[in-house]
Amino acid sequence: MQKRILTPEEITNKNLVKGGLAAAAPGLAMLVVALAAEPTTLLQNAKLGFLGMLAVAVELFALGYLLRKGRWWAGLPALAACLGAIIFFITKFLRPLLAYWQYNPINDLGGVLEPLMLLSPQLVLVLISLTLGLVVLKTVRIARGAGPLPVGRLAWGVIFLWLVILAGDAWYQNQGWQSIGGPKDLMLRLCLGGESDQMTAQRRLRELGMEAAPTLVQGLSLGGRSVDPIIDCTREKSGLLLQEMGREALPALQDAAAKGDEKAAALLARMKGRN
Repeated sequence: MQKRILTPEEITNKNLVKGGLAAAAPGLAMLVVALAAEPTTLLQNAKLGFLGMLAVAVELFALGYLLRKGRWWAGLPALAACLGAIIFFITKFLRPLLAYWQYNPINDLGGVLEPLMLLSPQLVLVLISLTLGLVVLKTVRIARGAGPLPVGRLAWGVIFLWLVILAGDAWYQNQGWQSIGGPKDLMLRLCLGGESDQMTAQRRLRELGMEAAPTLVQGLSLGGRSVDPIIDCTREKSGLLLQEMGREALPALQDAAAKGDEKAAALLARMKGRN
């Protein structure tokens, strides 16, 4: 059976679909980060919460759709993301590689291949980022020549809505929490930002008293077995605030201890021992 030859329009459409999917790939990465990262990690590195990171992911998906519709400029953020990822993962690859070779002289082929095997995930991510970037770059060139296709009002409305959500979350995470933040937001900032921000979080948690106790108990066990200094600091300050609360904190500690929270049980025992 003879294979049908695609028309130029079909080839262009096929390339736009590929490029749109490639441009949306950074949005998938943002979605994974939003779902998997610790809240303190998001706030420390992105200055955004879960909703803000979700908004970034939606906007990147939307830009992939717009590139599919022939808006060449919609591919520029994806190109920047791919370039940033390439630089980031090459750095993550070269630093440990050079450190390894500094203390382990190359005497044979094994001395070359062994560290490369250990660092292969970084190389794979560099290759993925490079491939996606080249696909997006090709699609941007095609889109500039082909011209834009119609985009419905619903799509523009979704883009605008999530831009508003992104702006709102960015404002809240950087400024708004100081006046309207709840116990969880305040607890996450016990060790983030400047000293004044940390003092503000501590003061407002003290003012909330018993209302903040359950959240501080969660802060006591934040991150599981993580060794992140921010998380360790949050655990420590949560414990100190619970001790300051005294009897007001006992119901929350008792409830967490009954559910198997070892840190809550240990702190409860210490507080009872002092009394």
